[in-house]
Amino acid sequence: MIEKNYASIGSRFLALIVDNIILIPVSLLPYALSLFGLAQGAPFFRLAGVLGHFFYGAFFYSQYGKTPGKMLLDIQVTNVDTGLKPSFLVGGFRDTLGRFLDMLTLGIGYLIAFFRADKRALHDLLFNTIVIQELKKLP
Repeated sequence: MIEKNYASIGSRFLALIVDNIILIPVSLLPYALSLFGLAQGAPFFRLAGVLGHFFYGAFFYSQYGKTPGKMLLDIQVTNVDTGLKPSFLVGGFRDTLGRFLDMLTLGIGYLIAFFRADKRALHDLLFNTIVIQELKKLP
């Protein structure tokens, strides 16, 4: 494993809050469409929300190694072994399937990070990722 400066649980949590605030309009879009008769039914709303989260994570992790929330806090997600950005699919599944499994375990998937030196949660373990603090570049 590449030795890294692991991101704190607090900074990861704040980044998650920021990202969820950004994703609120994505989650609400299907409801807005239904007001105009363009979309109907709860399954469509759930699917749209999941796809929104998938593509948000997939795009930002594969392009930048971090979401806007992580950009604000100078943290990034990398592959544990290579230090490279996650692929499009890994980024998307990490933020949807991985986080779903974290919650399915009644939050234990998140709590794992508190007891690990490398601060990896279940979704990090499943997708071979780690969240690190970016080093500041001096001028």
